[in-house]
Amino acid sequence: MRFCVIHRQWLQWLGVCVSLCLFVLPVHAKRLALVMGNDNYQHVAKLQKAGNDAVAMATELRAAGFEVVLHKDLTYRGMVRAMESLYNSVTGGDQVVVFFAGHGVQLKNGSFLLPIDIEATSESEVEKTSYALNDLMEQLGGAKAAFSLVMVDACRDNPLKSRGRNVGGGRGLNPPDPPKGQMVVYSASRGQQALDRLSEQETHPNSVFTREFIARMRKPGLRVEELVREIQDSVESLARSVSHEQRPALYNEARGNFYFFSPQTAGSQPAAGGAAMD
Repeated sequence: MRFCVIHRQWLQWLGVCVSLCLFVLPVHAKRLALVMGNDNYQHVAKLQKAGNDAVAMATELRAAGFEVVLHKDLTYRGMVRAMESLYNSVTGGDQVVVFFAGHGVQLKNGSFLLPIDIEATSESEVEKTSYALNDLMEQLGGAKAAFSLVMVDACRDNPLKSRGRNVGGGRGLNPPDPPKGQMVVYSASRGQQALDRLSEQETHPNSVFTREFIARMRKPGLRVEELVREIQDSVESLARSVSHEQRPALYNEARGNFYFFSPQTAGSQPAAGGAAMD
């Protein structure tokens, strides 16, 4: 009789422990990435390397354990659909990367990423037919991702400045104001032009910023802030070698530590993933 009572109490205790464990175990967070590269603009200057940059970035993000959606040459409606699909996929605690290579312009009301069918001749038209960076950041913030990284390789000469009135500034994007948990990286600082190539004879398939970024992403245990600092220095040095000023810009409101690849333990291979968010 005594054994039965003890056995019953032990089972009750075990049931409580199992319930508690199930409660405290975290839900497995997803790693999601949206990668876009726009080259074939229909009404403004075409680009040559944005599509290549998107493909190269998608490859590295997949290696880091991200579920990647890759798009090339998106129209405005295509950009909207791609963004909405991303927002609908994000749940609380996820890690999200958005990469855009293409044309971007700075207007009075913020920075805008240009689709390939842009043909606006006024700032109000641009705002209605391109994608606002502020909207992207707000939507990601509302989705409650644990960490979001937005990379914009779009700080080239303004492609709309000769269409009727000068639309927007000459080059570069103004600093954004990312919400808590987000990091934004521009390929160039305010007022600077981002280089596609270091010379006319160069045959490298990627822009200067993207080539330096993907060359360092697989280093295990490298916090993303440290990664960006390395890229800032390397891009600035390469640009100065051809008498050009370009330094990628970092705007950081992220919390905790994020790695593309986890810190490597003794005798082990670097593992994809790995983020400790405070």
